[in-house]
Amino acid sequence: MVGIRRQRSSEQGSAGGRIALWALLIVLFVTLHQFVQSHEPHPRPVPPESSSSLPSLGWLGLLFVVFSGAVGLIMLVNRRNHQGLKLLAMGKRADALAVFERASRFLVCSGATRYNAALCLLLLGKQEDAQRRFDKLSKSWVLSKNVPLAAAAAHLASVSASLSGDEPKARALFDQANKIKAETPVASVSELMLLARAGNHGGVVKLAETRWQALESCGWILRKAARLVQAYAAQQIGQPEAAITEIIAGAKPFAAGDFDFLSAQWPEMKAFLETRTAPSPSAQSAAS
Repeated sequence: MVGIRRQRSSEQGSAGGRIALWALLIVLFVTLHQFVQSHEPHPRPVPPESSSSLPSLGWLGLLFVVFSGAVGLIMLVNRRNHQGLKLLAMGKRADALAVFERASRFLVCSGATRYNAALCLLLLGKQEDAQRRFDKLSKSWVLSKNVPLAAAAAHLASVSASLSGDEPKARALFDQANKIKAETPVASVSELMLLARAGNHGGVVKLAETRWQALESCGWILRKAARLVQAYAAQQIGQPEAAITEIIAGAKPFAAGDFDFLSAQWPEMKAFLETRTAPSPSAQSAAS
């Protein structure tokens, strides 16, 4: 997922930078405090009970250990995140979900791993769970400074609600997401799904044609899913067979089961996918 992947990296880096900055400020404060105390003209007597307190070097060592542990934890979560992304690209969605879930437990403030875990749920067809996860994440303090990712999470909550067939909930989540940030590629996907589930097939085709540049900048799975929804809508309004075939070709190659999440709770889409699409030979050989 091109745009989102860069945001994930920057989020991990900014988290590490914040921790490093706070650790540095604490070290400077302790050092300055010890310096001022050691240069007082009339040092205050040290109570006997304080003789067992840690010396200044001990405090610095403790802070160094805490700082090193925090940086190491962030690096571990970052590696787990990339491991999960690789599994996701290979189509191993359940395995990727397990990796992202573990990484989220290591570092609860990692919005990237929590976002990816919710995305896995969506792609596994568990739309109610995905919708709740995305909605909660979009409102969380974790993404309070990452508006683009918060908006993407909010719009994907709407997508999940649309795919589960809950149109009123999907519309409410879409409006809520637009209050965060309307101009985002995933906003086009969520609006496309809203129109499709409402039966506005002409609106789907028009939106796909006018906003294809935004849709193209989404991750490959969302981009190809949008292609298939467009093809379904084109068939419903009676567009020429050649046009429908061309739209479907834009979603290939893909492997069997890649788009089961689209049809899990959408009978009409399931019938369309069964009759109009099939995995390409190259994708089938790659999966075997």
